Amino acid sequence: MDLREGLSSVLALQARYTSKNNADMELRGHLIRDVIPDRLAELRTSLAEAADLEASDLSIQGKDGVGRKSEVPWVRFASKEKSPSATVGWYVVWLFRRDGAGVYLALAHGSTTFNGGSLIARSDEDLSTLMKWSRASLGPGLLANPGLVSRVHLGSTGALALAYEKSCVTAFYYPAQSLPNELDLARDALTMAGLLGRLYGAEKFGQTPLSPSPEVRDAETAVTEIARPNAALPGQGFALTGPERKAVELHAMKLAIEHLESLGHTVKDVSASESFDLLAKNNGVELKVEVKGTTGGLGAILLTSNEVELHKQASPANALIVVHSIILSDLYGMPHASEGELRLWMPWVIDERRLRSITFSYQLDEI
Repeated sequence: MDLREGLSSVLALQARYTSKNNADMELRGHLIRDVIPDRLAELRTSLAEAADLEASDLSIQGKDGVGRKSEVPWVRFASKEKSPSATVGWYVVWLFRRDGAGVYLALAHGSTTFNGGSLIARSDEDLSTLMKWSRASLGPGLLANPGLVSRVHLGSTGALALAYEKSCVTAFYYPAQSLPNELDLARDALTMAGLLGRLYGAEKFGQTPLSPSPEVRDAETAVTEIARPNAALPGQGFALTGPERKAVELHAMKLAIEHLESLGHTVKDVSASESFDLLAKNNGVELKVEVKGTTGGLGAILLTSNEVELHKQASPANALIVVHSIILSDLYGMPHASEGELRLWMPWVIDERRLRSITFSYQLDEI
């Protein structure tokens, strides 16, 4: 049985849907969990390459309900690290209409978010923001393909079906009576994999709305890994590499120094020996300057306790420079940082209400 036959068989069984695990639903489960994923596994290398993933990182899975059979079964592929389950992250999914009239091949996002070790449902507003941003970000790729639709209608009023509809960016729709041939199905899956890879890239560099900057995200992931070493954490695959972080840091420092010098300061890089980055002098007045660089937007920055205490004491003889929206590219096999937008706060007064603890050190009583 090829992929087209598998999809067609599931659609035929959808017309006989029941929540009970009868013979029809057992067959549907076999098709969803085994047959269709096995056919997709034959495309694993090509799908992974299109999504800019390692083949070993590409997860292919199908679900049709545990116990009570679901109205809308699905089969999806995604990065194991970036989307360990269908509740979080970006992925590509085949969603079958409740009435068996057709199936969607959709680019989608989980309807929950990972926060402090727990999964929390995203609001309709947050999902709408994500969908609008992703459609705008992928604009040229979406407009270039007339076969894509922007809305998914699964023919069900169930909570899960409605959540799927709200979290789909774009989709191909295949009516049951006119399913594409095997080559066209594979071509469309590769198209979706390419779009998925672009969203993974944007998320890695903190360009996705509602997401923390890469620096804050990586710190949160690191401390949670230490506190909960066995937890499966979405987002682990997004971490910047050491060379990427260094390229961003050096570029931000370069732009900060140039900006301060343009304001008439003489500037010394003291980051290797002090709890701040630059010492700027102008007309005998010294400023302690903190510099932060990020590929993300202007959002939260990461501060150590030493940095917080130092700038509380140094203000108003201090400043904060943030260079955001830095572009990372590859130059002769090495990360290269360029562009970015600079913001200066001088003096910088730390507002306690804006500080959020990522982790705590808790001293235990001696026994």
